[in-house]
Amino acid sequence: MTCLCWLLGILLADLPQVQVETLKSGATSGVLQHISATQISVNDKVLPLTDVLEVRFPAPAAIATPAAAMPPTPIEIALSDGTRFQASAIVFTKGDIKATSPRLGEIAIKKALIKSLRLQADDPQFRDAWQKLLSKETKKDLIVVRKENKLDFIAGVAGEVTDTTVNFLVDGEEFPARREAVYGLIYQPAPPTAKLTATVELQGSDLLQSKLITLQEEKCQIITVSGLTISVPLGQLKTLDFSAGKIRYLSQIDPIDVQLFPFWDPSDYLAYRRNFSGPLGILTPITLRGKPYAKGLAIHSKTILKYRLSGEFRRFQAVMGIDDFAGKKDQPDSWGDVHVKISGDSKILYEGDAKRFDAPVLLDFDVSGVRDLVILVDYGGNLDIGDWLDLADAKLSK
Repeated sequence: MTCLCWLLGILLADLPQVQVETLKSGATSGVLQHISATQISVNDKVLPLTDVLEVRFPAPAAIATPAAAMPPTPIEIALSDGTRFQASAIVFTKGDIKATSPRLGEIAIKKALIKSLRLQADDPQFRDAWQKLLSKETKKDLIVVRKENKLDFIAGVAGEVTDTTVNFLVDGEEFPARREAVYGLIYQPAPPTAKLTATVELQGSDLLQSKLITLQEEKCQIITVSGLTISVPLGQLKTLDFSAGKIRYLSQIDPIDVQLFPFWDPSDYLAYRRNFSGPLGILTPITLRGKPYAKGLAIHSKTILKYRLSGEFRRFQAVMGIDDFAGKKDQPDSWGDVHVKISGDSKILYEGDAKRFDAPVLLDFDVSGVRDLVILVDYGGNLDIGDWLDLADAKLSK
């Protein structure tokens, strides 16, 4: 028995410690032992994937190959399903592409799956222009070139890429372009038909849109929505996001009505914020008791927000409190103080006060069948001074 326990300990030591957030059973942590098409196992606890929102892996400090040690990766490959990853080199072979990824190794990709190849390193001055070209509606491929400080393009049929040349057909005539002048290629692949199961985020900026994830020894086997099979070392995983179709963050939804009644300042200065807090010009991350939140709403008094839910959701959750930036402890006159009322189809679901330096409040209530959700943040006892209410991590689940 002692030998068996020792052997199990050795085997489990190679598996990662993870944190798992679920819809119904809260958060859990432990050793990730198994992933299949329907469930995962953590410390012998089986969790159905229908209940799993996110699996988080160790921070970059625990990775065997840190980002700083990675070779340069000027190339970015994006697939038709939204998968994207960086590569240090690519080779064209009869309609397929062999890519060398510092995180994923050698990958063979059918050209028909590729949405774009960015052949040069990401440049902030071209980022917006590149994104606009990616969303451009066209039936032809685009060859995108740098012209001084802007991007230009030619429509045609993209051909083979070598170390020195990018071949391109325009009206049946071939035009070889110097590779160093080409910023990228944008293709017109058929959209994928498979359903998204999870978004896999790696420790760098790579994203894999997966339809199936399985755990195999020290690697995660991923089949993307577009059909590409990729083997990912466990040390390169950052998150597995299974939330698609299960939750919507309020910051992702446009309200159907917004009313702001400022006490002093013009309305645009104190308009509600998504994923940030504070007045225009001094935006800061949403923060409660020193804990920052990546998603949420920051709402100043007096504001009314109305959301059309159409009966599609079952549960509302958020962490509520006055943002940390709103008032210093030795200046009581600057403390935020609001009255909050949240209603569903005119029925009050929550009502209460929030004051600076009060402990954050966890909101968690049923919104089944609710058509319209209305959030009122009203003045409290200190006019509207410092009245920045955060609904951190505010989300709706199905």
